[in-house]
Amino acid sequence: MESNETKVTSFRVSQEVKEHIQRLMQQRQISTNQLFEQLISLADKQSPDPLVVKENESLEAALNQVLALFNERATRLETQQKEHERINARYKNTIHDLEQSVIAEAERLQEEYERKVSSHEIALTQLQDQINMSARRSSFSSSICWIRRLSFSSSLSSFSGFVRPRRSTSASAPPVSYFLIQP
Repeated sequence: MESNETKVTSFRVSQEVKEHIQRLMQQRQISTNQLFEQLISLADKQSPDPLVVKENESLEAALNQVLALFNERATRLETQQKEHERINARYKNTIHDLEQSVIAEAERLQEEYERKVSSHEIALTQLQDQINMSARRSSFSSSICWIRRLSFSSSLSSFSGFVRPRRSTSASAPPVSYFLIQP
């Protein structure tokens, strides 16, 4: 009998319906199918059970709280998504600006480098020209000096105070050198 009572109490019905079912069970006047039919008809006829109404209200309140939490979470996620998109757009703009500034700076440095290389090449060319001119002048001066020495040596050879020229063995020295002999 306890197993039947347990089955009856597992449904959410009013106390009055429970008692009526227990009476019927005790009397064993109906079958199980009839018992369920009777249960459904009594539940429809009866006014709502205050316990069930109270449970429904508490469940609805809990459901509304959960729904409010979900709505709050959805709003927060939406706000975070917009903030993320704003930050991402700002990040992309910053990266684009940095890339453009790096490209512009690289171009500026390349132009400056080419300008400096050009000016250095011009200066180098000028210095090489000056060196060549100096070398030509030096060569010309040494030729003139050598010619003057020869002419001077020929004019000295007529004087008796001088010794005949000695030959120099060095390659860089002029071919003839004269020495004055002092008495």
